[in-house]
Amino acid sequence: MAKVHLDQQLIVSARPITTGANIHHIKQLTFVYEQAVSLHNSGWPTHPVHQPERETALRRFVAKELQLRFFVKKPKWVASWSSGTVRKGSLAGRE
Repeated sequence: MAKVHLDQQLIVSARPITTGANIHHIKQLTFVYEQAVSLHNSGWPTHPVHQPERETALRRFVAKELQLRFFVKKPKWVASWSSGTVRKGSLAGRE
């Protein structure tokens, strides 16, 4: 039985996207992923073969949230810049 390594970077990536609205969902996804890896690595009879569905679910959720934040929730300065309310040079320093 090959050991499966927990992807710590995936778990760390979920932290900055955690909000009050999704905290329970993220905690559940993280818990079941950690539990699946732990059960497989400990040789639990019902987990002789690693089933990556739990990792995939967490990975998809993190990717979707990061994509939404990047493309939908623009920082204020991006919105100001695209609407023309930011003066030239105000972001790069004084000229």
